[in-house]
Parts: sequence; C-alpha cells; structure tokens
Amino acid sequence: MTDFNRHPSSYHHWQLQIDGDIANLRMNVDAAHPYKPGYESRQPR
Repeated sequence: MTDFNRHPSSYHHWQLQIDGDIANLRMNVDAAHPYKPGYESRQPR
C-alpha cells in the first residue's frame, strides 16, 4: 500500500519553486531513487 504521509524532503522526483504569487512544480525522475526497491523507472520515448 502506498503511504502518502511523508515529509516533503523525502520527495526525490519533484521540485517546487515559489516566486511571489507564482509556484512551479516540476517532475524530474531520478532512476537512483525508485518508487519501491526493485522498481525500474521508465523514461518516455
């Protein structure tokens, strides 16, 4: 089961940038930090 109760510092794939009233959320997949042990991240073609 996926547990979403975690501290934001544990997110390896998301980057949040706040500039005044504007916030940007970017996804940057890091294959060195898979979803689960043994899970292989796939890159889009």
